[in-house]
Amino acid sequence: MLTVHGSKHAWSRLKWVCDIRRLLDIPGLDVEAAVASVRPWRGVRTVLVGIHLARHFLDAPVPPRVAAMIEQDSGLARLTRQVEQHMLSPTEPSVFRKFRFNWDRRERFSDKLRQAASAFTSPTASDLNHAALPLPLQKMRHLAKLFRP
Repeated sequence: MLTVHGSKHAWSRLKWVCDIRRLLDIPGLDVEAAVASVRPWRGVRTVLVGIHLARHFLDAPVPPRVAAMIEQDSGLARLTRQVEQHMLSPTEPSVFRKFRFNWDRRERFSDKLRQAASAFTSPTASDLNHAALPLPLQKMRHLAKLFRP
């Protein structure tokens, strides 16, 4: 869950990378099993990016097999550069930068399309506050995002 949260926000806060670093310091933690456990949900890259950032920025210990997986994923270097830009910027990453990061972290094109559809149709809290719908129409609130100013 930590890597999903950090990725959702394009790792714009160093404290989220520090959380991963602390997790990797837990004695007996089976990092390989943790990575393997997310494979059915296509979350390997999401977990690997968090581990890679902790290693890159904070010299976190990474088991050799996991380090090999990181080295084999050529997209992780690009994601790391994006995170460095976010962290060095005095402002929060733009919606576009977060979208681009989350697009790049997806493993399959179908997941990228699903993420894009969700980003453009899922209402934010602000959208919902501006579009108070009667109870019978509440299920259509995802359309509110399409009509915001």
